[in-house]
Amino acid sequence: MGKSKLKKKLKQEGESAEKSTSTKVPIENLPQKFLWMHVKSGTKIRNVLDYALKEFPNYNSIVWTGIGQGIAKAISCAELFKRKHESLHQVTKLCYMEPENPKEDITTETHQIPEVHILLTKYIKDTTELG
Repeated sequence: MGKSKLKKKLKQEGESAEKSTSTKVPIENLPQKFLWMHVKSGTKIRNVLDYALKEFPNYNSIVWTGIGQGIAKAISCAELFKRKHESLHQVTKLCYMEPENPKEDITTETHQIPEVHILLTKYIKDTTELG
């Protein structure tokens, strides 16, 4: 992938990350302005980590979200991010969601997909929050 395509892709990811709809993040007392990074199984860690490190000073809070096979990459991204920015407060929530397109074979069982949300912030709002 050329540099221009990469920049375009990162810009699109950044625009989607800036839309902070806190209704989908199950963490209480979210900051008003935070960077939301969605990590999937095919996401390149270097690309999203570089973008997050560059944009973090504008937000001071970041939420890493991983769904299904992307959970391990989301956790890796959060851990690598914590190495670059020390003394961050972390809140982690694990939840399950229903698949958007359920397979027709699995009508009797309820199939749920795990989802993790990791909030890293400089400013602690609520110390009683579990996670």
